[in-house]
Amino acid sequence: MKYPLFFLIIFLFLAACSEKDCCVNLEPDYLVFGVYRGFCSGPKCIAIFKLSDSLLLEDTRDDYPSQTKFYEGQFELRSNEKFNEAKKLWSQFPKQFLSDSQRVFGIPDAHDQGGVYIEYKSQSTHNFWILDTSIDRLPDAYKAYTELVIETVDKLLL
Repeated sequence: MKYPLFFLIIFLFLAACSEKDCCVNLEPDYLVFGVYRGFCSGPKCIAIFKLSDSLLLEDTRDDYPSQTKFYEGQFELRSNEKFNEAKKLWSQFPKQFLSDSQRVFGIPDAHDQGGVYIEYKSQSTHNFWILDTSIDRLPDAYKAYTELVIETVDKLLL
């Protein structure tokens, strides 16, 4: 009688687990990046993209990014040509971001110059940063990459 009771308890324990609790998160690593501008009209005011190792998605909601929480977009697949244009952002991502406790650099969009949103997600790390488009206000370690993000977004919108 002890063994059937033991197996019943094990079965009930496993059945009570939700799939979310029992399984490893297999969501791929990704990079969300984009440019936003306040007091702007038209399709280029907010352009946010999500890049993984195999595809590029573009946000269709065009919400203004928050300085306090991750961007929640509604993403649609873009062409392989556009993916090839954007994939350099993944390989050139400055690893200094990962150890930097600061989240906002410069004064993004304070005088309608715009801002840059960058979000990095890996199996061990998830963080985001908001950067000024006035490059001279940024730490040297982030200047070239911020310019690359801005240039890439401009090319993706063509």
